[in-house]
Amino acid sequence: MVSCIAFPTRGALFLAAAALLCAPAAAKTVVVSKGGAHPTIASGIALAGPGDTVLVKGGVYQENVEIPAGKDGLKLTASGSVIIEARPAGGAGNGPGIRVNSSAVRISGFIIENAANDLSPPNYLGYGIECLQDGLKAQDCAIYACSKSGIYASACDDVEILGCLLAGNIGGVYVKGSNAKVVGTILSNDQKGTIDIIGTNARVAKCKVLVSGESGIVVSGGGAVIEQNEIQECAERGISAIGSGEKVTGNDVRDTGMDGIYLSSANGSTVKDNSVRNAAGRGITTSGDDIALKDNEVRSAASYGIMTSGAGCTISGNQVSDVLDYGINANGDFHVIQGNKVERARGIGVCMSGDQFVIEKNKVSGCFDGYQGIYVAGAATAGEVRANTVSRCADCGIIVANALSQGVVIAGNSVRECCSSGAGAAVQVAGGPHDLRSNVIKDCGADGIRVEGPGNLVAENEVMKCGRDGIDVESGAGNVLRKNTVKWCCAEGIENDAGATGTTVEKNVMKQNRIDLANSGTGTQSGNSFNSGGWSTPPEIE
Repeated sequence: MVSCIAFPTRGALFLAAAALLCAPAAAKTVVVSKGGAHPTIASGIALAGPGDTVLVKGGVYQENVEIPAGKDGLKLTASGSVIIEARPAGGAGNGPGIRVNSSAVRISGFIIENAANDLSPPNYLGYGIECLQDGLKAQDCAIYACSKSGIYASACDDVEILGCLLAGNIGGVYVKGSNAKVVGTILSNDQKGTIDIIGTNARVAKCKVLVSGESGIVVSGGGAVIEQNEIQECAERGISAIGSGEKVTGNDVRDTGMDGIYLSSANGSTVKDNSVRNAAGRGITTSGDDIALKDNEVRSAASYGIMTSGAGCTISGNQVSDVLDYGINANGDFHVIQGNKVERARGIGVCMSGDQFVIEKNKVSGCFDGYQGIYVAGAATAGEVRANTVSRCADCGIIVANALSQGVVIAGNSVRECCSSGAGAAVQVAGGPHDLRSNVIKDCGADGIRVEGPGNLVAENEVMKCGRDGIDVESGAGNVLRKNTVKWCCAEGIENDAGATGTTVEKNVMKQNRIDLANSGTGTQSGNSFNSGGWSTPPEIE
């Protein structure tokens, strides 16, 4: 049998050779070491091509490192303790420690010191690392005593700064570009030590900013995630974010010279699980619509605890204490203020200015210096104040203050030990019609309920042991008082003042008040129950 052997054709040989010629060269490693074949970092970079690794052995390298164009994907890696001393002999400035002009460069493990401004052309500035192309990744670097920012990247997308330490520089981190990530990085004692990012979809996580002459973290552009950072002793704001869709969560902010957390134009943002203490401005400030402020803690702020402006925001589960102005201040329509705890505010506990709001299940106590627990300001319409607990406030527990307001429901609230100044009322409404129903009011220093407006329904409330009237209708036409229980009040149980006309007083129970019913206005009375025994000293109320 004869075997046939097939030989490759000339065309197949040509294609195979072309494939070999076109195959990318394998990445190589260039080793730099003091006294070696490549004693400077610059000499190693000169030999390296795109995607290669320059491995720098331990030692002090007194040079300003330049990664020029055409070195995309270069990896500059320190092995051991590698110090780049950016001041040349004589101490004059010569620009950045490392200057990057290729994309996707990786820099890891270096100590960079003393970069200073170059006063002669080309006038490079004293950044620790300066990047001018996309995709920089700086990891595990320490940068000290530079005359500009520790890390500076201008017009660069996809920059990552991971696990770096910046201390004693004039500036901190500056990135202008989208998709920046700064994770696990520490800034300490930088004169202007801010993590400053301009661009969309930034992430700043698990960083520390300690003792800065400016703000701690500043991000503008929208879509940022700022989470689990620690910020202390910043001369300005702790965190500042401008743009929609921000997520500011789990941060610890202390001892700021201005607001602890500040968001602007922040539609659809979330501010959650943050702790703010000792802010010289407001604890948390936001502006924008549909913002969620949830489960934050604010202690000891020199102004408002939480302030929001916009529409449709949810403020829930927050704890605010020891602030020198309002605990929570919300401006705009459709807000929900729910389940918050406000203690010892030197101002109003919860202040709402807007329409169609819900204020429910909050606990407000200890508002002092003449202020109220819950205050509805402006010509409010169609709001709800439900199931709140208000205690030990110097003025009103709950007040609807504007004579043009109407349609507010105040129901199921507990108000105790308010009006310690003797002014106001535990629950006070101006305007109308409003619905005041099923509230429990005890041991307050002035009127229990006061009505100053027309068409209000006051029904099924329980008022006990108040310093003046139990229910006082001061003015307005057509108010209805129905099925209320009033006991042990120091003046009238129910008073219908001369300014009130057409008041209906029906099926109320009045017992052991100084005077059960006083009527100098006009209206009708039916089915009421009075105590025949007159005034008696009220018992202790549980």
